Amino acid sequence: MAYQVLARKWRPLTFKEMAGQTHVLRTLIHALDAQRLHHAYLFTGTRGVGKTTVARILARCLNCETGVTSSPCGECGTCQEIMSGRFIDLIEVDAASRTKVEDTRELLENVQYAPSRGRYKIYLIDEVHMLSTHSFNALLKTLEEPPPHVKFLLATTDPQKLPITVLSRCLQFHLKNLVPSQVANYLQSVLTAEGIEYEEKALWLLGQAAAGSMRDALTLLDQCISFGEGVVKADAVAELLGTPDFERIYSILDALSERDGESLLAQVEEAATQNPDFVALATLLQKTLHRLALAQTVPAAVSNDDGQQQRLMELAGRFSADDVQLYYQICVQLLQELTNASEKRIGFEMALLRMLAFSPDVFAGSHGSVDHAKGSGEDATASNDIKKKSESPTAVTQPQNDPHTESPEPEPEPEPEPEPEPEPESETVLSVEQRPAEEQQAESVKTAPKAPPSATHEQGAPWESDHAESPIPASAYEEFRESSQPSSSQVPARDTTPDESASGQAHAHHEESREIPPRESDVKPVLPGKIGLTDLTDTETWYQLLQTIGMNGIAPSLLWNCLVEKIEADQIHLLLDETQSALYSADQNNALTSLLTQKLAGDCKVKVTVTAVTAETPAARRRREKAEAIAALENRFQADPGVMGLLARFDASIEEMRIEK
Repeated sequence: MAYQVLARKWRPLTFKEMAGQTHVLRTLIHALDAQRLHHAYLFTGTRGVGKTTVARILARCLNCETGVTSSPCGECGTCQEIMSGRFIDLIEVDAASRTKVEDTRELLENVQYAPSRGRYKIYLIDEVHMLSTHSFNALLKTLEEPPPHVKFLLATTDPQKLPITVLSRCLQFHLKNLVPSQVANYLQSVLTAEGIEYEEKALWLLGQAAAGSMRDALTLLDQCISFGEGVVKADAVAELLGTPDFERIYSILDALSERDGESLLAQVEEAATQNPDFVALATLLQKTLHRLALAQTVPAAVSNDDGQQQRLMELAGRFSADDVQLYYQICVQLLQELTNASEKRIGFEMALLRMLAFSPDVFAGSHGSVDHAKGSGEDATASNDIKKKSESPTAVTQPQNDPHTESPEPEPEPEPEPEPEPEPESETVLSVEQRPAEEQQAESVKTAPKAPPSATHEQGAPWESDHAESPIPASAYEEFRESSQPSSSQVPARDTTPDESASGQAHAHHEESREIPPRESDVKPVLPGKIGLTDLTDTETWYQLLQTIGMNGIAPSLLWNCLVEKIEADQIHLLLDETQSALYSADQNNALTSLLTQKLAGDCKVKVTVTAVTAETPAARRRREKAEAIAALENRFQADPGVMGLLARFDASIEEMRIEK
C-alpha cells in the first residue's frame, strides 16, 4: 500500500478527535442533537485549522444511516463512502478553479433534484471567496431559500472578501489558531499510535513552528521523522527548522541574572555556530521576557505553551520588575536595529551588553554603598591634606618683575588672623613653593587674597580663609585635578576683579554642596543577629528585617506589603494589602516561609490574610521616606548660596526639577 502522509492519514473523523475549536464543536453538537439545522454554514479561519475537516464530519452527521447525530457511526455505507470521497450526494467544489458564473449556474441546475442515496444533498464549496461577483449574485437566491434536501457548507480563509449579502445568509463559525500546547498534545498522540520514538521538547518546537496550523505541524513532523531516521529528537528538530532553542534563551537569562558577561558572550558564540538567525533569537527572547513579566505580576496567566512553565516561574523570582521591563524595551529596540544592522550578531551582542550594563539593580546597589564609600574616603583624604597645609609655613608673595626669586619663609604663627577683604585695584602675584602637586592643586581651589606686589603675605595662608573649616569635596578635587596644568615653582596670577572673586567663592561653596550623603532608608540596617518570632510584632523590627531581605522577586514584594497581625506559637499571621492581592496566590506561602526562616532564629509558618490595611505598610513607608528625602533635596538645592547667586547674576529661573535615584 502506498504511503499516506500524516496530515491525511490522521485527519479527524469525529468531533471528539478534533484538537481545539471547542466553541465551534459545542454549537454544532448541540444543534445536531436538538435537530436545529441551518441550511448554510460558513467556516472561516487560517490554513490548517480544520475548516474542511469540520465540514466533512458535519456531512457524515447529516447523512449517517443511523440518523442525524453528532456522533456518526463510521461503519455504515454512507459514512465509508464520505470518508473515502466517493459519496455521490456530497459535491465538493474548489471555488478557486471554478470562478466563472457559468460554473456556478451549472452547479445550481441540479439543486432541485432530490439526493440519490443520502438524506441531504450537500454542496461543500472550499475557498468560496475566490468566486466572482457574478457568481455570488447567481448563488444568492438559492443560498437564501434552498430546497429542504439541500445544505450548503462554505469554507474560506478570507471572509472579508465575501459580500455582506452572502454573510447574512449563513451561520458563520470562525476557527481559531491552535496554541502550541494543543498541537504538541496531538502530535504526541500521533507518534504514540505510529510507534515512533520522540522527545517532548521536540514537539514543543514543532508546535511553535506550526504557528497555529495543525496541517503545517503534521507536515513538519513528516519531515522531521525522515531527517531523524525514524526518531524525533529536539536537537535535530531545532537544526532542521532553523529556530532558536528554548534552552538557549533560558541560558541567556540565567547569565543575565548572575551578571556573568563571559557566559553571556559564550552563549552568543554558540548560537552563531548553530543558528545564525539572530532576528528569530531576539523575537523569542522578547516573548520570553513578556512571559516573565506576566509571571511576576499575574502568575495565573502564565501558560505552559513551551513546556517550561515551572522553570519560568523560578526565573521570575531572580529578576526585579524594573529589570524585566528594561530588558523588554531593549529587545523592542533591538528588533528595529537588526533590520539596518550590517552584522546582526554585533547588534544582538550590543543589546545584551546594554542589558548587563544599564540594569537598575546595578545602579541601585552601587550608588548606595560603593560610590558613597569611595567619595567618603576621598573627602577624608582631601581634609587631611588641608589640615597638613594649614600647619605648614606660609607662602611669600614675590614681586612681579622678579618671579624667580624666593624669599625666606617666615615662622608659622600659632593663631593666624583672618585675612582682610581685598581691594578692587590691587594686583597680586601668588608664589607657589616647591610642595607636592596634590597640595598645590587642593590649595588652588580656594581664591587667594591679594596684596601689594612688594609686600609679604602677612595675613596668613590662603587656605586659612573663612571657608577653611569646610573640607574640599572629592568631586571638586578630582575636577580641578583634571583641568589643571603642571606649573613651575612660581606661577604668576592674573588680575582678579571683585566680581570674579565672589563668583569663585560661590562656585566653591556649590561644589561643597554637591556631595549628598545617602538617605538612611537606602542603607540596609545591620541586625545584631537572627531575631525571635515575638520581636516581629514591633513595627520597626519588621521594617528593618525587610530591609535586609530586599525587594527583588515576588515573595519579598509580598512581604513589603504585609503587616504582622499576631504571633501564635510558630505561626506568623500577616495582613496583606488588598490592593496588592494580584501578586499573591496560595503557592506563595512556601516561598514566604522559606524566606522568613532564613532570617529568624527558629522555624516558622506563614498565614496570609488579604484585607483592607489602614495602617502604613513597609512599602508605603519606604515610598514616603523616599518622597520626603527628594523634597528635602530639592529644598536644599534651591537654598544653596551658589544656586541663588547664579539666579541673581544671570536673572535665571529653575525649571521643574526631576530627581531620580
